[in-house]
Amino acid sequence: MSWDDGCFGNNLRMSAHPLMSRFFESIDEEREESRKAKVSEKTYGVPEKQSKKEKRIHDLQCRVLELEEEENQKAFDKQLKKMLADVKKAESHFGKDLPLFLRKFLLSSKAYGKTHRRAIDELLSRYESKESEHISKEDGKNEEKICRDLSKILVVKDVEERKRELREFKDSTVDQEAKGKALTTLLSIYVKSKDGILVMQTINELLDCFGDEEANAAKNVLLVENTDFYLGVLYEVLSSSEAEAYRNLLGRLSGLDKEAVERRALQFEFFKLGRAVETEHPLFRLLYIDRTLGYKESGEYYKAIRDDIGEGKIEQEVLGEFGMSSFRDGDFETSFEVLSKCLEVKPSNHAVVMKLLCVVLNDRIRGTSTHREFLEDFKSFGRNRLCLPSGDGTFEVYRAFYLLNMLDQRGAGEIVRRFCENFEESIWFKDFVESRIKG
Repeated sequence: MSWDDGCFGNNLRMSAHPLMSRFFESIDEEREESRKAKVSEKTYGVPEKQSKKEKRIHDLQCRVLELEEEENQKAFDKQLKKMLADVKKAESHFGKDLPLFLRKFLLSSKAYGKTHRRAIDELLSRYESKESEHISKEDGKNEEKICRDLSKILVVKDVEERKRELREFKDSTVDQEAKGKALTTLLSIYVKSKDGILVMQTINELLDCFGDEEANAAKNVLLVENTDFYLGVLYEVLSSSEAEAYRNLLGRLSGLDKEAVERRALQFEFFKLGRAVETEHPLFRLLYIDRTLGYKESGEYYKAIRDDIGEGKIEQEVLGEFGMSSFRDGDFETSFEVLSKCLEVKPSNHAVVMKLLCVVLNDRIRGTSTHREFLEDFKSFGRNRLCLPSGDGTFEVYRAFYLLNMLDQRGAGEIVRRFCENFEESIWFKDFVESRIKG
């Protein structure tokens, strides 16, 4: 029918005889019934016998489909208002959840307009509270069961069995908090066994579990506050072959503790990989200068930062290398000062060099704990009564000290030069020998 035909039909209805009007009304009713039948066919297949609840849901499905096809806004608003009133009456049939088809329709752009928004919000709010309460109860039950399951695993005595069950648990659970606890326990086990690869893998899984940027209390305690500790464990057990995996992990952890990550990254580069990385970090710049420019420059730089250097293991490792450099260069007083700070992390040959410094500095450091300990240990030299040369570095140092006390500057100096080729006994032993001669 054309637009003109439509207008003609409407004119007929307005001007026709009452009998003719009833004729057109009956046609409209037939059309409406036909449309409802088609709408009903579009709904899910409905059995002949329905429960009261099923019938209510089915009727609502039909009405939703009718409303979706309704093009007249005025008619749509009127029918939707009536349907919302009917939905309230049918709420007892919905249980805890609002039917999904109804929720989707009510939130559609067509229904959720200014006219009906308040009524729809009021309806949805009642179900959101019910659903959240239901979900909360279910979550509570699930969480309780998960905690029971995890608690049983944590008391398994056999470590290998506990590891196996923890791995299975963290791979199967969907509860992120429980997974985090399982991973934390695994991390503790791997740290104790010093398995660097598994420690890195587990930390990466924890980061995935918590989310790199997530503000999570467990993450803060486990990773942020312990970043340096775990990186310290990894540094002790990893080799240069794991450098790439270690760098990747450092990249992920940099957002948690930037300072700790920077220090550990430089530590790995300088000591594990043997590189001199140019850096503005004060501590590692000392090594960079020493390795690239030599002791003359690094010695001056050390004087500028000496009071700001801490006492941690990283500091001791850096000072250990610098202290040996100052010893080789003949700056024995600086070497003694620096190497005396290496209490936990000591460079190779540290013990022998400290004993040599006691011989070289002697009266200059008399009364220090290091010198007293050296004198006590020297008593063991009594076993070498003939003062014969030995292949043992420590005994050679004791022999140098014995010769020095016998006023044999030259003999003592020759032994010291094996460790420090630029040593000059005429400078360092002169005062000692003269004081003994006078005394």
